[in-house]
Amino acid sequence: MLLLSFYKLSQPPSSVMPRSSSLLMDKGSTPTQTSTKHNLWLSNPNWSRLKGKLTKNQGYGGTESFLISKKRKLLLCRIEKNGNMNQAILVNRLEGNKGMEHFDWGGNQPENFGLTKSDLDDIMRDPTWTKAVFLRDPLRRTLSGYLSKCVQHEDTACIRRNETGGYERIPGCNPDDDEYAGRRIPNGSCEGFEELEYVDNDVPYPQFVVKLATLLKKHLSLMADPNIKEPVPFNLHFLPQTLFCGGLNATIGWYDYVGLVDEKMGDRIRYLVAKLGAEEDLKDDLDDIFPNINSKKKVHSTHTSDSDSVYDKYYASAAQGGGNSGDSSRDMDGKMSQGQLFGSKRGPNSLTGIVREIYKDDVELIENSGGWVSGRR
Repeated sequence: MLLLSFYKLSQPPSSVMPRSSSLLMDKGSTPTQTSTKHNLWLSNPNWSRLKGKLTKNQGYGGTESFLISKKRKLLLCRIEKNGNMNQAILVNRLEGNKGMEHFDWGGNQPENFGLTKSDLDDIMRDPTWTKAVFLRDPLRRTLSGYLSKCVQHEDTACIRRNETGGYERIPGCNPDDDEYAGRRIPNGSCEGFEELEYVDNDVPYPQFVVKLATLLKKHLSLMADPNIKEPVPFNLHFLPQTLFCGGLNATIGWYDYVGLVDEKMGDRIRYLVAKLGAEEDLKDDLDDIFPNINSKKKVHSTHTSDSDSVYDKYYASAAQGGGNSGDSSRDMDGKMSQGQLFGSKRGPNSLTGIVREIYKDDVELIENSGGWVSGRR
């Protein structure tokens, strides 16, 4: 039996969000309102207890994860693998940057406006500012990160796509050259599997998940150590969502709009833009940035993994020992067969169960506020 235990985040959502109180509505509405627009947003009456101060800037997933539109008084918490690039484009357009090339991800971060953590705490409490964040099903977010960083090898030095559609090392490329400063591990974006062998042969998803569980547990313990003053490095694409933007697990109550990343995200963005009074300014842009559910346009992003279309291939097949689910004879340490690790589609030792446990605070935050997370028993 594979048993996993994790460092518990302070003030976990489960302690203050009973399932019986879950609501799915605009935070400004009452429980009896059932219009389509109100049903676009997550909410929970117990979030009123989660109005703490932002945590210190950890350097990874801390207050630098915010985006600011001073023109529209919008504070947007952006989370990697939650439509991050497109949200950056949106805020840049709200600030008046035109043209698809203007998607500098950090162009509208708080520090570029001279804003400190104390300033952001004030903005959180200022009712004239709109605060918004988009959460994602942790199972799909984890798979999306894996496909992007461990299969497609995005953000990786010395790797390129070849003529057959696969990936290969660039001949003569030296990851130590100045142009690759900060990216000196050839496969460094695939957390825990940096060796070049995983460019030629992708690490199986179950092996990646099991190792991620170990690495994240260690990382959270380091973050909780008061003696460690410097930022603790960890791949943002696999960091729990509750740790972003100064700690969503303690500040979610300040947010006016909490949405999900799913097929209705375009509708939520349009609703938000309308509330900001920016419909006219963005009328020619929204369909390119966030197509609505009936649009035939593709989301403008070079950084998408299309994880939803292959969800069953990676999760359901793990219980059957097929597809790209992993090596059928051993886990990452060679100690346990895949059948022993993932003998069922659900349950604590299934692949879905392990990912749900890794991100249990994210799962609770979403499920206890009217949202749905895959693998729920």
